[in-house]
Amino acid sequence: MKRLRMVAICGHGMGTAILMKMLVEKCAKKLGVPAEVDVGNVAIARSYKMDYDLIVASSELEETLADAGLPCILLDNFIREEPCLERMKKVLSENFGYNF
Repeated sequence: MKRLRMVAICGHGMGTAILMKMLVEKCAKKLGVPAEVDVGNVAIARSYKMDYDLIVASSELEETLADAGLPCILLDNFIREEPCLERMKKVLSENFGYNF
């Protein structure tokens, strides 16, 4: 499988995005998914479809990201691995052909 380019976003592309980046990197490694995760902010989310395969964000941004043009992994918790693993499996299976 190709290396997936992901962007973890929050309001400013700092605190929460960095927490999500670290969590997603750890979960991708556990799932055996080659991934590169960057951080960014929600203000320019529509422009990410040029450079990334998917977005990782807080579930509270779901409406805002509806027209971003990329699959989204939406998280409620930025610390616990299990919910992140489950959401990643679902999005990666549905959009990128992974079979977990």
